[in-house]
Amino acid sequence: MDNLPFLILSLLAVIGAIGVISLRSPVNAVLCLLLTMVSLAGHYAMLNAPFMAAVQVIVYAGAIIILFLFVVVLLNLREDVLKKRTFKPSRMWYALPGLGVLLVLTGLFRAGTGWISGGPAETGTIEALGHSLFTRWLYPFELTGVLLLAAMVGAVAMTRRNDSGE
Repeated sequence: MDNLPFLILSLLAVIGAIGVISLRSPVNAVLCLLLTMVSLAGHYAMLNAPFMAAVQVIVYAGAIIILFLFVVVLLNLREDVLKKRTFKPSRMWYALPGLGVLLVLTGLFRAGTGWISGGPAETGTIEALGHSLFTRWLYPFELTGVLLLAAMVGAVAMTRRNDSGE
């Protein structure tokens, strides 16, 4: 019974993620992404990380989802474009190598390789997060921003209609 909130939030997150990749309408897919992000915020709240839960809701469920909706509305995709880009179950076979890697890594982590440590109790504070983010993890943090920018530019470039009628 203690796991019931976790199971409900996990089920909602998985349903939202499946909706993102399987729905034909981009607006509905973005709303499913919102469901996934809010469910993840619930997971953070269950882990006694209220700051991370608030950041998840404010940044991802708020700003990023609104940005995605804005891009989808600006692209103004026609119905014939949406029909061409449908989810095909045969593409699920491409996920098998990723699933295999995930299972191997899960087995390694459960075997106790020492890669994951609980860490001291003070690591969950906002001060410790900010300190580690802007000292030890500064370059990966900056590269993540550049990667997100490149992904957004690539998504707009791929879905942009050509003036020649294509």
